[in-house]
Amino acid sequence: AGAVADLVAVAERLGAAVYHQPMNDGIDFPTGHPLYAGMLPPHNAVIREKLSAYDVAFIAGCHAFMPHHYTPGPAVPDALAIVQVDEDPAEIGRNFAVRHGLTGDLPETLWALAGHLDGLVPDARERIERLGALHAEERGKAEEAARAAYGASPMDPRAAAHAVAAGLPHGTVVVEEAITVGLKLREVLRQDLPGSYVHTVGGGLGWGIGAAIGTRMGNPERPVVSVLGDGCAMFGLQGLWSAARYEVPVAFVVMNNGEYRTLKNTLDQSGGASAKHGEYVGMDLAPPALDWQSAARLFGIDAVRAGSAAELRDAVAGVKALDAPLLIEAPITGHRDDA
Repeated sequence: AGAVADLVAVAERLGAAVYHQPMNDGIDFPTGHPLYAGMLPPHNAVIREKLSAYDVAFIAGCHAFMPHHYTPGPAVPDALAIVQVDEDPAEIGRNFAVRHGLTGDLPETLWALAGHLDGLVPDARERIERLGALHAEERGKAEEAARAAYGASPMDPRAAAHAVAAGLPHGTVVVEEAITVGLKLREVLRQDLPGSYVHTVGGGLGWGIGAAIGTRMGNPERPVVSVLGDGCAMFGLQGLWSAARYEVPVAFVVMNNGEYRTLKNTLDQSGGASAKHGEYVGMDLAPPALDWQSAARLFGIDAVRAGSAAELRDAVAGVKALDAPLLIEAPITGHRDDA
């Protein structure tokens, strides 16, 4: 809605911690800002635990608290007062009770609210400093854990996600359909420019390749890196032909763990027979193993296989120099390796 600067002003007037909604599909707040606390995890139980530390939640223009995996109970603690503002009247109180609801143009509403709040919270500056130090410490721990996991392929998913983030040239748009690796990518990705992150909250698999091509063609001034799970890529693999046909310089990073990892994780959480016996029917992409180098050649696209996290970082860093599409295979460890 073009309201990022106004939302930042509101947050700074309040000195309030800011979270992205679970599985956020854009950059609605600078992720390097001291008040930025990250994405709310996509589980109701964890969201509820996070929000229980607050008295009031201000929800601005998003579908808040949509979980990815089921856990019992609501996302919103009983004692939490909610103030919600949205351009769509149907969103106000749609999924939870609100104390106050506002409908109107989002940038204008947030701009007016920031002006009204100016000077009303005397300790806002102290809050920003305190939260900034806390968030910097948390980001530092995530960085340290990811860097410690660097090594040869198959890579630790944390290292692969960090390598992508570390290699991104300034201004690059990330189109992400990587599900489990995507969650780890968000922990280490630092983006401030609106439009820098493209994701979709549900709806289906296989959109990532086409979305990356369209994003690059729609805005040729910004490099595009598409981060794809191998399972997701299989649902839209034919899109690589369009990338080759129209010579769209996108770097397609395929996180190859040979399985539908998120489905296995879901079954583990439910504690059923699959988790008990270690048998996950229909959730492996082998045998036969997928040959991503050959898949790229089939569509006339160059391909490289990252032999380490450092090689993956360097391959991603070259996206600005591309004049044609490139597939980067990133072999990563899978569910069995974490057992």
